[in-house]
Amino acid sequence: MDFSLEPRHEAFLAELREYLEHLERDVGFDLAATAEANEHSLTGEGRELIDKFIRQLGKDGWMGIGCPKELGGQGRSFFEQFLFL
Repeated sequence: MDFSLEPRHEAFLAELREYLEHLERDVGFDLAATAEANEHSLTGEGRELIDKFIRQLGKDGWMGIGCPKELGGQGRSFFEQFLFL
C-alpha cells in the first residue's frame, strides 16, 4: 500500500510551511519554543503572542480553511484540513 502524498498535497504543505514561517517572523516568536518555555501554560507576553498569531491565522483564512472562500475561508478539501491540523 502506498501512503505517499499526491503532488497537490505536497504543494499544499509547502504553502502552509512557508506561510507559518513567514507568520512566525512577522509576529516575532517561535511558537514551539514559546510553548515549551512556558511549560504549556502560557501567560503574559507568551499568551499575547499566541493570541496575535491565532488572530492573524483567522484574518488570513487559515482558521476556516474548509469554509467557502465567500465566507472568509479557503474552500480546501477535507484532506487538506486534516493535513493542516
